[in-house]
Amino acid sequence: MTQQQFDNLCSLHNKEWVIRHFPRSVNRLINILNNNKTK
Repeated sequence: MTQQQFDNLCSLHNKEWVIRHFPRSVNRLINILNNNKTK
């Protein structure tokens, strides 16, 4: 996922909200999204 895609994802919510709720899961979340896009 590019930084722009990540920013777009964060813009759906508050970026701070995303970081607060997924501080250690952001990479996992990105991997899941990338896997879903690939399939």
